Amino acid sequence: MIFVDAKLFLIEYAQKAEQYLDDFFAVKKRETDKISPVCRKMVDIYRDHLRGGKKARGALMVLGYRLAGGRDEEKIFRASIYPEIIQSFLLIHDDIMDQDLIRRGRPTPQAFYTSLYRERGFIGDAKHFGLSMALDLGDFGIYLGQEALFKSGFEKEKIADVIALSNKIYQETALGQALDVFGEVSGEFNEDYVLKIHFLKTAQYSVTAPMQFGAILAGAEQKFLNLLISYGDYIGTAFQIYDDILGLFGDEKSLGKKVGARDIKEGKVTLLIVKAFEEAEKPDKMFLQRVYGNKKISKKEVLKVQKIIKKSGSFDYSLKKSHELIEKGKIFIPQITKNPEFQNTLCSLADFMISRTS
Repeated sequence: MIFVDAKLFLIEYAQKAEQYLDDFFAVKKRETDKISPVCRKMVDIYRDHLRGGKKARGALMVLGYRLAGGRDEEKIFRASIYPEIIQSFLLIHDDIMDQDLIRRGRPTPQAFYTSLYRERGFIGDAKHFGLSMALDLGDFGIYLGQEALFKSGFEKEKIADVIALSNKIYQETALGQALDVFGEVSGEFNEDYVLKIHFLKTAQYSVTAPMQFGAILAGAEQKFLNLLISYGDYIGTAFQIYDDILGLFGDEKSLGKKVGARDIKEGKVTLLIVKAFEEAEKPDKMFLQRVYGNKKISKKEVLKVQKIIKKSGSFDYSLKKSHELIEKGKIFIPQITKNPEFQNTLCSLADFMISRTS
């Protein structure tokens, strides 16, 4: 089945993927029941961590498979939970780095285990225990993801090609995260630096690679994969620029999280702040230097940062940049597919990247 509307396609995929995740984790629960309740609980927590969210990476893997002529829907849906399981592993570690205790309205793994430690009256350090268990849970997830891929039913040679590409992509994702972490504490970043992070952490990892994974499983040649790269890298970078706009100016009810303060407190490396520092008037620039990255920033100061970003032209610049990148990505659609329904799907997906509310 071909979905023309990107939003509908993502919703339909997310609903269907939950069943495939349930089936996969049901087996892991039975296996770990035989080992220890501690291990079984890890599986439960990991499965719960995967609930909710857009599941866009799995959906794009299915789309890439279909675009390349793949027809076995059962196999590709089983395989498509691979990048979703990996995504959870990365988020678990990301929450440790960001010191976040809540995700999607639920305690993060380190918060859960820290609370469990205190409830049980364990010996030692509660925070260290929570971090240790969360790190181990994330490590566990790497191999859960690979197992899901190997059990999908595709030929081992194709799976090996997916693993080889994912090894490269996930290494570069880690390197992009390192640049992000350094940028936040050093404050030394410019537009090229930001776009490099967006490319490494988002465009490749969230858009281009999942589409390639699916296409590889369908037997696509490198020429076709290169077209997916050209399309995906542009719209994936646009996605992250727009995501940062939502993070600072979006609707809290739609996003399901606080906007504005978090990104400012973390000193998040964004195009918005880069252009604001470049274009703001001197008093405003001095104010940004004082409050950006300040964990104790007030609500009034957050509002002023938002005002400066708009006043400096940074908001309009970032929005325009995201639109330009989307249009560049769309150029490759006719080369990717001649099918008008698939072309509409890819156009809709590109537009959705910079029109969503969450």
